[in-house]
Amino acid sequence: MAGGSLASLWIAFRLTADSFFVAKIAENAQYALFHNLLGVPRYIATALNSAEPSTLFLISMTGIISFLLAIKLLRSIRSIMWGEANLAKGFLK
Repeated sequence: MAGGSLASLWIAFRLTADSFFVAKIAENAQYALFHNLLGVPRYIATALNSAEPSTLFLISMTGIISFLLAIKLLRSIRSIMWGEANLAKGFLK
């Protein structure tokens, strides 16, 4: 799951780098994050409004895939924790 998430993130950054200069975007995002925290939503909205449709599609798909992988990871962690809790209860009896 982590590998799939990292691979999709790498693909997203690689394809995005073909459209525009990613380092400058990251620099601007970092500046907005550390100097004007309330300006971050406006920065994101401006960036999305000026992006190409193919880039928006790529960002959307990356977000959806990451969300689904995160849900699957949380469910796996919950089932492992639930199994260990039941196992510990069995030893205490």
